[in-house]
Parts: sequence; structure tokens; C-alpha cells
Amino acid sequence: PGGRERRDSPPRDSHRDNSNNRGGNNNNNDGRPPPPPGPPAPGGGGPNLRAVATLADVATIFLSRGRIHALCTAGPNGPGTGGGIDLNYALDAMRASRGAVVRVGLGGGHYQVAELAGGAPAPLAAGGGAVEAGGELVQPVLRLIDNKDHVQERPHNLGVVSNTQPSQREWEDYVDACHAAAKAGTGPPPPRLGDVAAVRDSLDRVFREGSSGGGSGAVGGRDPHPRGPYRDVRGPTTHGRGGEGGRPPSPPAAFGGGDRDRDRDR
Repeated sequence: PGGRERRDSPPRDSHRDNSNNRGGNNNNNDGRPPPPPGPPAPGGGGPNLRAVATLADVATIFLSRGRIHALCTAGPNGPGTGGGIDLNYALDAMRASRGAVVRVGLGGGHYQVAELAGGAPAPLAAGGGAVEAGGELVQPVLRLIDNKDHVQERPHNLGVVSNTQPSQREWEDYVDACHAAAKAGTGPPPPRLGDVAAVRDSLDRVFREGSSGGGSGAVGGRDPHPRGPYRDVRGPTTHGRGGEGGRPPSPPAAFGGGDRDRDRDR
């Protein structure tokens, strides 16, 4: 709407799975050249890292349901290698991936943008002994913005996470919601280019494959780039940073969409 230019692009990095990018989102799969880089910094010298990220920018930190499932089952050799060995590996991997962009189903074929805020142990099913949500020991914690511009963090069933990237309209709605939350003093402003770069570096460390195994340097407390103590993501979210002055330091804050009934997508 309003003549905004689409700047969608497919993901570029190894930590994203684009094989299921369906649903008519027009994410630049038609042979068009990629969009230009972000606006230059004042006085020149490269992109302005404080500029609000575009959809093309955040495509580099998008995580599909499959990739988040791999984080939920992380083990000593990286994502997807846990098999229930120790849920702390998964919690560490989820914490190291905070700020990654996800797409959440709202029900009725509608979706919105959210961000990964960490992980939490999955609740036990009735009677105990087994976990819900398909057997994962850890669930993703998503940071969401409701229709009153209030930021919420809570664990979600993996089934609400989409395998397809957000559309341009969904991203624009998300940016608008972030601006409104920042103005109200209830959340940080939209992700900047610098935030995207920091999250992308973290995801690359989590998912990298090397001689020691995929991502082993970022889980199990062995990450050479510590991100501070793990906070209780089940508790209420407080920011203490009203306005558009900037997002918190590393790890980049995670935030996003709304909180309604959701369905699975294909």
C-alpha cells in the first residue's frame, strides 16, 4: 500500500532452509536481481547500521519451522543432534539464536512476523512422563506484540511456526507495530541493519559445520562469544527503553507480532 517498493529476496545463508518457501509470498523467486544494499551511513563509509532493516535484510536471519526444530533438539555436536541427551544444549542454542525472525500462523490463513526470544522446557502432558508438541524437550519462546502495543514473551508449540518467509506486507505491519511499541515505551524499535548483522553472526556460529561438528562451538556453554546470563523468558517483559533511541546491546532483542489462535501451514 502507498506505493512502497518490494525488496524481497531469498535467503542467502546456510542456516536457513528455503526448500519449502511456498504460499505466494513473491519472495524474489522470479529471476529479478537482488535489491541494493541499505542506505549509506551519514558521511559515507558503507551502509548505515542504524537504518531500519528491510525484508530483504531480515531474510538472512529467517528461521523455518524445520530449523527451529533443529535448535529444539540441539546436542553436543550442534542443532538436531541431541536426541534428548541434555536439554541444556537446546536451551543454549535457542538463547544464542535470539533475534532470529520467524513467521507465525494466526489462524484463517493469516500470518505475522515474530522473533525468537529463547527456549523453555516443554510442559509435561497430562499424567507426566511425556512432553507435548511432538515430543520436543524444548519449545521456542517467541516475543510478540499484541494489538495494544504490549510485548509478550511465552513458549509456543512448534506447530505455529511457518516454513515460509514473511510477505512484504507482513514485514511492514511488523515494523509499524515495533515503532508503536517503542513510542509507547513498551518495546524496542524495529531491527536495524546492525541488529541483523549481529543476529546473522550468532546464527552462523550456532549452525556452522566444522571438524568439531555442526555448531558445537555455540552450544553446551562452549561459545567463544558469550552473550550474558540466560534470563527467565517466562516472566514479564520489561524494557526500560522508551522511544526510538535504539535497541539493547548484544544479544539483540527479539520481538514481533500478535497473540491469537494459530494454525499450521504447509
